[in-house]
Amino acid sequence: MLRPLIEDALSREDSGFWLDRLARAGIPSGRVRSVKEALDHPQVVARGMRVTADSAVGPLPVFRAPFEAAAGGERHIPELGEHTDIVLEQLRYTPAEISRLRESGTVL
Repeated sequence: MLRPLIEDALSREDSGFWLDRLARAGIPSGRVRSVKEALDHPQVVARGMRVTADSAVGPLPVFRAPFEAAAGGERHIPELGEHTDIVLEQLRYTPAEISRLRESGTVL
């Protein structure tokens, strides 16, 4: 019930107006950026948070995790279903159960 009222009120001014008003009121806020805008942001670049990872469609720019993996860890975007067996095994599924899940189309 409140959502339409809030959306109507916010739509009357642009984001710059609201960001300024929130800042003057001492309310932390910021514009929501697209992934491309965020990857290209000077702070992301300066802090080395933008890296390239291999994927099925070729190298892609991605955000570096805020923690480091083991030295020399690969930067690889997993394929859909690539880790299904490992995860299900850790959840104590048997090979026969995993096979049935795959045959039924429940998992890849």
